[in-house]
Amino acid sequence: MMDLRNLKVLRVGSYLGPSFSTLFAACPLLQSLQITRFYCPATSKNQSAPVGCYTHTNLSKLHINHIPRDYFASDAWDSVELPKLTELTVTANVMSTTWEHDDFKGMLVRSDCKLRRVNFFRSESAPPDVFESVFEDLPVDKESSVLYVDNQRFDLWQSRK
Repeated sequence: MMDLRNLKVLRVGSYLGPSFSTLFAACPLLQSLQITRFYCPATSKNQSAPVGCYTHTNLSKLHINHIPRDYFASDAWDSVELPKLTELTVTANVMSTTWEHDDFKGMLVRSDCKLRRVNFFRSESAPPDVFESVFEDLPVDKESSVLYVDNQRFDLWQSRK
């Protein structure tokens, strides 16, 4: 097994595992993570979530593709906190009329991080109100007022008035 303890930047094409806490525990110095696809194998879905919560104190940048519910574990983010997270990019390439990943949003709120840069790209098939609901309660720094949705400027604070 490869020693990942000193890794600071990781780009993963496909991550196969029941939870991100396992990955973060193996890479305690990780500062930037980019994941294209996250798969939860059927056997992992039947396993219980890790006991307790893993707080990763170094990760500041997270870039992920939003994968349809069939491929995304509902508890993948339940056991993770990322208090130093400041940059988030999510590519939502789903054909859905609802946001189905409250565990991910819950992780962001629970982490009490202050997001300064948020890029959010969605497929044109999903209505804008689905993604506006994702922004509700997110810990975005008030000085970071501009988000990007469909490559168009979206003022988060204007929408909350």
